[in-house]
Amino acid sequence: MRTLSVSLSEQDYKKYGISSKEMSFDLLIEKIKNVIARDALEKCQSVAKKSGLSKMTIDEINSEIEAARNAESNT
Repeated sequence: MRTLSVSLSEQDYKKYGISSKEMSFDLLIEKIKNVIARDALEKCQSVAKKSGLSKMTIDEINSEIEAARNAESNT
């Protein structure tokens, strides 16, 4: 196995929740993926809130899904 040294800013160290000076590459990738996923979710929630989608009821959501499926099967 080889060792790779990576330099991170203090801000990134905190952002990715790194608590030790050594970790596996797989764990580093997982931490980065988690932050990217969280950021994407927060952006989606923001868009939903701005557009009013976050106020949809479960029945409205299910109706939209059914309409999309019906439209898809009719093409």
